Amino acid sequence: MTEFGGVRMPIGTGTKLPIMTAEKGSQWTRLRVKGTPGHGSMPYKSDNALVKASELITRIARYKAPLHVGGLWKQFVDGIDLPAVQRMALTNAATFDAALDRVPAGADRMIYAATRTTLSPNIAQSGVKLNVIPDTAEVQIDIRTLPGDDGEAVHKMLREATGDLWRDVELVEEGHNPATSSPRDTPLWDALTKVTQRLIPGSTTVPFLIVGATDSRFFRRKGVVAYGYGLMSEKIPFGEFSKLFHGNNERIDQDTLALMTPLWDGVVREMLG
Repeated sequence: MTEFGGVRMPIGTGTKLPIMTAEKGSQWTRLRVKGTPGHGSMPYKSDNALVKASELITRIARYKAPLHVGGLWKQFVDGIDLPAVQRMALTNAATFDAALDRVPAGADRMIYAATRTTLSPNIAQSGVKLNVIPDTAEVQIDIRTLPGDDGEAVHKMLREATGDLWRDVELVEEGHNPATSSPRDTPLWDALTKVTQRLIPGSTTVPFLIVGATDSRFFRRKGVVAYGYGLMSEKIPFGEFSKLFHGNNERIDQDTLALMTPLWDGVVREMLG
């Protein structure tokens, strides 16, 4: 068991608690944008690598990767008891974006990331001296991949996102950390569900994809079933919860800790029989 999961979803009917049966991969990438050096006092028609990098960053930030609304996403949507019209809208590529706009704030960010590979340019570096037009700029992109979107598929996305600027870009470095998942039909899933329903009567556990990274990936690659789960109190609504990670005032409340203790105690007892 690792982190995340167990926060009340703001969509669907009743109390729906996600168990993270899968997580996205990552393909962190460092790009070098090439230009031509010159004197900073004469910027007119210059080949400024930093200026090109700023346009590159804007294009990448605006890019929408291909949508994936089958597999685990469909299992999740089917499990949260949505009205038929909304369920169909969230599992149809033609209607998904419009349906996403009607999802409660906070959940929309998570859902977007759970259905697309995302590209987030988070670090940019350039320049050696204030009066020198830079001939290189480097941009580091946090790329989180859905299953099947690794390697060359990501390169294709970068080419599509950057367009004609790609000819001035060098791919300097990238990591390869594929997405991982665990099956749902396991004794651990059954134990989590049973104990959860005992602690929160009327609740339903549903499979979901964590959009960040946890230690589950290391266990899964060794053939071990791994889930992300906990039980979060109602004091932090989902819209706020999704913004806490690496954000201001990242925290956990005492009521959550009070739920976690009987959860883990109960799961251990269930697994040991």
